Amino acid sequence: MRGYGFQVAPRAGIGAAARGTLVWREFKNALLKSLGPWGFGMGGWGECLPRHDNYVALHPTLKDKWGISGAAHPMHLGPNELAILKDIQGQQRRS
Repeated sequence: MRGYGFQVAPRAGIGAAARGTLVWREFKNALLKSLGPWGFGMGGWGECLPRHDNYVALHPTLKDKWGISGAAHPMHLGPNELAILKDIQGQQRRS
């Protein structure tokens, strides 16, 4: 139940191609001339089902330097979230 998605980061070395360029056309041409290094990062995220034992509350003892309570947010993954995680990992391996 629910869905998941992927986020992909740009290729490595993009900063070197952009260095010193102020115009989009120059930037694009610099990327086309640079053959590497190529690489990207991929991460998956899944939607969680609402659960009574997942909540946000004020921490009973944690305080910042002004005496304001910190947040406590226990999070428990259920069978659905574990199934989503397994499917995300399988789909990334196929990509």
